[in-house]
Amino acid sequence: MLIVPCYNEAHRLKIAAWHAHLAEEPNDWIVFVDDGSTDGTLEMLTGFVRTHPRVEAIHLSRNLGKAGAVRYGVLHALRLWPSEYIGYWDADLSASLRLVHDFMTQLDRQPEALAAIGVRRQDASHKVHRPAWRRLTSWGFAHAASAALGMRFHDTQCGAKVFRRKAAQDIFREPFLSPWLFDIEVMARLIRFVGRKQARRAIAEVHLREWRDTEKSRFFSHYASQAPRDLLRIWWRY
Repeated sequence: MLIVPCYNEAHRLKIAAWHAHLAEEPNDWIVFVDDGSTDGTLEMLTGFVRTHPRVEAIHLSRNLGKAGAVRYGVLHALRLWPSEYIGYWDADLSASLRLVHDFMTQLDRQPEALAAIGVRRQDASHKVHRPAWRRLTSWGFAHAASAALGMRFHDTQCGAKVFRRKAAQDIFREPFLSPWLFDIEVMARLIRFVGRKQARRAIAEVHLREWRDTEKSRFFSHYASQAPRDLLRIWWRY
């Protein structure tokens, strides 16, 4: 079960890619959460739902931000579906849907792991395409996030994560402090859930075989100035 938050994604939604994924993965279900979009996103999703029985679209009447949209979708899935694995994925498919299977496989291989999180590692064996300034910024942010969490993470902000059901039930129970840095708060809640000694074994890092930055980055253009404040709030809370 994948939750896909969408806000004004009509120009970037690759419906054909989602159709192909569902054809290849007969056990997958997709829940799109339209986060109060003002373009044609909802219309596109409504049309998609009509053509596929394993796709659902939820419309939020007001914009909650990515944290709120993901949480709404996860809670909806937990109420209605018995899926053992529940994750979220970026609508723009910066991470290809071909990688979803890698996350499930990683959790199958590590029975003690409760979450599989994507890591964007750029080297010869991984097709990760990111501008130099984004790599440097992400490197610095990963260090700041690791300091706040008290545990080293190579990448906290990747929009590809999958959880076991029991972990998702705990992590998404309460609203998040930050609308965009909620990925860090997800890690903080998981550490709290299992205890710091077990946390490293409970979190499996999946090095993405491919990743491509999309045309726009809403985080850096609209939210970067608030990130230090929200990171401090998360550190103080957890």
